[in-house]
Amino acid sequence: MGLFDLLKRRQPTDLRSELFTAIAKGDARDIARMCEQHEAEILERFPDWQTVPLEVREEPAAMQRYANGLIGVAVHFMSERGLPALMQRLQGGSSPEDNPAAAWGNTLQEAQHLKETLDFEAGIKLLSDLLIDVRDLAGTAVDHYLPQTLGLLGDLHFQAGSLESAIASTKQALDGCESAGDDEGVLAYLGNLYECHRFAGQGTEAATYAERLAALPGPDATWFQVQAKIVRNGEPLNRVVVKVDGRRMEVEEALPDGRLQFVFQRNRISLFASDVWSDRGISLGTESKFEEALGAFREAAKADTYNPDPHYKAGVTNLYLERYFDALEAYERTERLAPGWFHCRADAWLADEAAQGRLPHSVLLLILRLSEGSDNPKEALLQIQAAIVEVPHVPILDLLAATFHSALGNQKEAAAGLRAGLGKTADDDTRTRLLLDLAMAVEDAEEKQRLAEEAAALSGNLVAAATAKLVARAASPPRS
Repeated sequence: MGLFDLLKRRQPTDLRSELFTAIAKGDARDIARMCEQHEAEILERFPDWQTVPLEVREEPAAMQRYANGLIGVAVHFMSERGLPALMQRLQGGSSPEDNPAAAWGNTLQEAQHLKETLDFEAGIKLLSDLLIDVRDLAGTAVDHYLPQTLGLLGDLHFQAGSLESAIASTKQALDGCESAGDDEGVLAYLGNLYECHRFAGQGTEAATYAERLAALPGPDATWFQVQAKIVRNGEPLNRVVVKVDGRRMEVEEALPDGRLQFVFQRNRISLFASDVWSDRGISLGTESKFEEALGAFREAAKADTYNPDPHYKAGVTNLYLERYFDALEAYERTERLAPGWFHCRADAWLADEAAQGRLPHSVLLLILRLSEGSDNPKEALLQIQAAIVEVPHVPILDLLAATFHSALGNQKEAAAGLRAGLGKTADDDTRTRLLLDLAMAVEDAEEKQRLAEEAAALSGNLVAAATAKLVARAASPPRS
């Protein structure tokens, strides 16, 4: 290192002073900048900083500011940089209970674990007691941990179904982040409040938070600007939106080119416990433990009465068990909660056909299996063709045959099969997919546009209808 390098090097006391000043101001950006630029130096000098200068010890206010600075640095390195060493030094080998900041962090981890194990009430009690214990504390650790605590408490209340308490706690968390200049926290808790009010069916209040989210810089600003209008006017129970490079947008905003992902957008997010139970049901179902899977789906539906997915998965499970009327009931519940959820309409048609004795169970199982695709399209096509001979009136067999013809490069046969399927009586889900696939297969621009527009208008399968809108838009002649 040369002389000029030594002259340019920042004095350790200057770095410490500037860092502690930023912590006292709650300037999260400045703290992050300095810690990133001088990480190695801070880690090296921190043990020296723990020796409080004599002049600081003689002033109680200065001593409090200095202690807050040490804790603030340690908290930042632990929570933002994944480096707990400084916090461990502050603990000095003592038990976490002797260090309020460390104990607070441990309690938050425990509450998060309680959430993950679905013990929401225990988590609520734990954090409520913690807030009483820390009510007289002040300093950087409080500024850091208090919004997190209130935010997690709000989430636990939300998952437990206490929406008013969830909103109250989350608002306090938002206020704390705004006071501390924590932009990430502001974004997170505005989003949580938006979802709380959506779940409560409070469109006006949800729109207010969507507008605040739209005013923030970031890739989702345009999304929330549009959502504010939708939720204020009354959001549909279920629709399809588009993801492009991770950004969400309405189908009407998407361009008919590039890689697009279509996803369902309900008017409420699903509750955590419902998702956990539903995942358990899927795992059990893949092991052919169908009765246990149905039990898990019942728990999932109980945990979130608005969630259509447990009913849909119970419907599929009942198809495997040849309980066709139970499947029909499950699909009816799915349709009431989220019209057009996945393939509930097509599956309900199949369940009714099987219940009436018009569809053999073996063919139904074949349809369910090959709807997921096949590593051997040639063999799959032979099986589907045999099923068409056995039950020629089922149009989804023609749809599957066309899929495997296309995979084998038989485009003419695929188009012919799709036209054959359209000539049969079909549920709206299957018919929408037949129309879309044929629109994609034909070369005539006018026919392509006509078929795509018909599929979009029918909207029996929401993903196919959304895709058809883009296909029709691309096929339409340019305006002069």
